[in-house]
Amino acid sequence: MRIAVLMLSLAIIAPVGAVAQEADSPEAAARAFAGRLRAADWDGMAALMHPAALAEFRQMLAPVLDHPAGGQIRQVLFGASEPDSLTSLTDAGLFGRFIGAVLSQDADMLAAVRDADVQIIGHLMEGDTAHVVSRSSLDYDGIPMTQMEVSSFVPHEGGWFALLTGEFSGMAAAFARMLEALPAEGPAGDPRN
Repeated sequence: MRIAVLMLSLAIIAPVGAVAQEADSPEAAARAFAGRLRAADWDGMAALMHPAALAEFRQMLAPVLDHPAGGQIRQVLFGASEPDSLTSLTDAGLFGRFIGAVLSQDADMLAAVRDADVQIIGHLMEGDTAHVVSRSSLDYDGIPMTQMEVSSFVPHEGGWFALLTGEFSGMAAAFARMLEALPAEGPAGDPRN
């Protein structure tokens, strides 16, 4: 699970950048995302996501939120096992809760992600979507890692907002598959587990 969380963390930092551009550019949106990550401002990161991406995130993880035996998975992903405490959150609140829970599980991982050296290469346009290319380098537990990423941003209300990376849909599918293997109730008939 620790490796899965690290890989997801790399997907989360994909939109991060450190190059100052105009305030209304995709690069500036990436830079703002980085600032929120470094400040551990999970709700601020969620505020930089496009509303459609936040709705898509909720929909993808609906099986985890609703499954009677998903308590342990909810605890890992959101820091709460009770579905009611999560379903009442806004889409942005749910995403912020997820980012905070995942990145806070391992202090070394959080430090590595927050200290990552991310360089924006530039962006390419596809219709109204800007695909920002970046290179992330970090050191986790003594292991240097470098990864090229493409993150997508779209204009909304005068700014640029992030879309979900493909890793999120893969992660949601993996958790849905895990839930299929669980009984309808958790251990000893406790539906919260």
